[in-house]
Amino acid sequence: MIPELCAARRGVSRLSVLSAGCSTGEEAYTLAMILSRSEALRGWALKVTGVDISRRVLSFARHAVYGPSSFRGDDAAWGGCFETTAEGGRRVRAEFRALCHFRQQNLVDGDALGELGPFDAIFCRNVLMYMDGGARRRVVEGFYRALSPGGFLLLGHSESLLNLATPFELVQLHQDLVYRRSP
Repeated sequence: MIPELCAARRGVSRLSVLSAGCSTGEEAYTLAMILSRSEALRGWALKVTGVDISRRVLSFARHAVYGPSSFRGDDAAWGGCFETTAEGGRRVRAEFRALCHFRQQNLVDGDALGELGPFDAIFCRNVLMYMDGGARRRVVEGFYRALSPGGFLLLGHSESLLNLATPFELVQLHQDLVYRRSP
């Protein structure tokens, strides 16, 4: 997805990503780490916005200290991304925290997302499955309006837009299916 976004945004050298339903912030910080480590995006202005309806989890996200349950996989892959804290957890390094901004937001109010965008990619994993059909439709419509032309919507593996009439196009990127707003 990064090469396609780079080609579309080449003249601007700016990339903005939304982590919708970001909870305690792990996804937002992971996105910041991946984007900032990408050679293709070297020198670009990067911004990751995390939104959630819960003030409690957003406070945790802003603190950016995580315990062992937040880490899976090869720890060496994230070397240098964290500092050890006095609390015994690991804190996301300042350079990655600076790329992330958190805000309380009810996703069902799709018009409010437009104030934060436009976004080049929206990650909304395992959120829509908890909503009824009407709420899901309003959220997806809000995502479409908040995305830049050619921007991507990524959902959780158990979610799809197959039962919703939307203007998104389904595209295959390597082994994954994602949704894209028409360029």
